[in-house]
Amino acid sequence: MKRWVARERDRSLICEMDARGVPGAQNDHCLICETDNAVRRIWHFPADWHRLEDAMLIALFDQPFAWHQATRAALPDSNPAR
Repeated sequence: MKRWVARERDRSLICEMDARGVPGAQNDHCLICETDNAVRRIWHFPADWHRLEDAMLIALFDQPFAWHQATRAALPDSNPAR
């Protein structure tokens, strides 16, 4: 399921995706919000997300998120002289 939403002059495409094959998935499905500048994924969302008003739906993606664990090791120092 896909849906276009608008905020001011920007439009976003929001779609629900099957995430059962995604490594590290936190749920069977996720919502993806794609704009011209970014793509965000959320794992926990209302089942009737497609019925929410645009502002409420966009607010789901505007919420801050927390990293529960590091997903990558730190990059090695590229300037060992420091």
